[in-house]
Amino acid sequence: MQRGSLKRVVAWVTLVLLSGLAAAETVDRLPEREKFHLFLLLGQSNMAGRGIVEEQDRVPHPRVLTLTKEGRWAEAVDPIHFDKPVAGVGLGRTFGLVLAEENPEVTIGLIPCAVGGSAISAWRPAVKWEQTGVYPYDDALRRARQALQDGVLKGILWHQGESDSKPERAAVYASALRELIERFRTELNAPEVSFLIGQLGQFPGKPWDEGTKAVDEAQRAIAGSVPNAAFVSSDGLMCKEDGIHFDAPSLREFGRRYAEAYRAMGAPSDERPVLSLWPDKILGETDRPEETELPSRGDGVRRLTDIEKPSITLYRAQAAGRPSPVILVCPGGGYRILAIDKEGSEVAEWLNRFGVTAVVLKYRVPDNREGAFQDVQRAMRLIRSQAEAWNIDPHRVGVIGFSAGGHLSARLSTGYQVRAYEPVDEQDDLSCRPDFTILVYPAYLAGEDYQLAEELAVTPETPPAFIVQSQDDTQYIASAIGYSLALKKAEVPCELHLYPSGGHGFGLRPSKDAVSAWPALCRTWLEKTGVIEETTGEGDQGGKH
Repeated sequence: MQRGSLKRVVAWVTLVLLSGLAAAETVDRLPEREKFHLFLLLGQSNMAGRGIVEEQDRVPHPRVLTLTKEGRWAEAVDPIHFDKPVAGVGLGRTFGLVLAEENPEVTIGLIPCAVGGSAISAWRPAVKWEQTGVYPYDDALRRARQALQDGVLKGILWHQGESDSKPERAAVYASALRELIERFRTELNAPEVSFLIGQLGQFPGKPWDEGTKAVDEAQRAIAGSVPNAAFVSSDGLMCKEDGIHFDAPSLREFGRRYAEAYRAMGAPSDERPVLSLWPDKILGETDRPEETELPSRGDGVRRLTDIEKPSITLYRAQAAGRPSPVILVCPGGGYRILAIDKEGSEVAEWLNRFGVTAVVLKYRVPDNREGAFQDVQRAMRLIRSQAEAWNIDPHRVGVIGFSAGGHLSARLSTGYQVRAYEPVDEQDDLSCRPDFTILVYPAYLAGEDYQLAEELAVTPETPPAFIVQSQDDTQYIASAIGYSLALKKAEVPCELHLYPSGGHGFGLRPSKDAVSAWPALCRTWLEKTGVIEETTGEGDQGGKH
């Protein structure tokens, strides 16, 4: 055996042995869902990693986790991929370490799904990659959906193209990659999630042929034309002796470059402006805490109660040019608690992705419906008072509500002419009528006979509405139907979407139920009604999360 071949065999054996030693402890306690940032790792062997594992690659970080082959969260130590026995150091773990060190309040969750040797044609639904006997796209989608029960998808990392660097394949690579990005974003309800494309290796002594050049051009073109996509350079990175795979030091550097590209795209900040709704003298003094966060139930939902000082939190859309529309977000919780992330912040972030500024309302709970009604009226007036400061259009101000928040939104939409409180300042001279209403599994609107509750008085001036409801939500289905019938009788435009299953409280989070398609339909409705501009690019489903 030649010396070079012997060295490669020794290196491979060492890698396999280290791979067996690298298993980390599984994690039983996960962070809050909003602070668990997920990243999907896709592509072929250079994403999976073939670098030699060293001791530094096996040191765990408490806030960098990986989803194991068995579907459990564990501390991320290389190799985190498992596509082949030779999986080793990749770029994903370093990417996670950089982000974790920059964001001390955040935990990074890596979802390894790369498959060695896979062509981009293998990354389609129901396509089996015979080399490893797996279904790359279907498996990645399944693992991502599992992970999304625990955290919020923040980015997709892609390194692939070596298998497509042949003229006949390279010619269709751009359209295939564009379709792949759109498909993942649509299926995962993340229409504008960051998508990072790593450049193929530029290794000394391995000049590119025309096929490789064509793939590189296609990747650059996609990064330059698809929203929220970026190209990550491989300049100066070195390969192993095989001339195909990056070596371990280069993969660690590549991970840092991916992190820099993600940061340059403007990763969202956790700092949001918060405005109190009322002067302290209006609410009076109290010895109770301003709010209480209830213990977790293990379902990834943050629940607040004992809200004595209501507020609004601004989620500003990155809109250029004319002022953006704005939507007031009313979380639900039976007027006892607020599901502040599932039906609040996650909804706001989803709206931001297609140019809508969002304002999340913390209204008074528990058991203070009249106080909540005062809060929602005041919130609408304060939003309009900030039109210039927030660059929002005071004539495109809507409201979205979930469950009890849906009742509150419907009450605002039908009772805006009712003065729920004495004016506090000049801001109360502004209108609190929403220009449009979105109700998602609304509660308490109607009885079994579909007759609206006494406090809801629909008239021809009631704002148009988009309503989402599942039929197996038997306790509240009459609310959605009753409100839509009342709007129809008053000749107010209304779009009601009924789904056979989904239950109550699905929010934006992905599920097997068809009701998960509602965010895309809602966005289409906003386009049809002129609230937002029509789009011609990427597909859209719902939120992050």
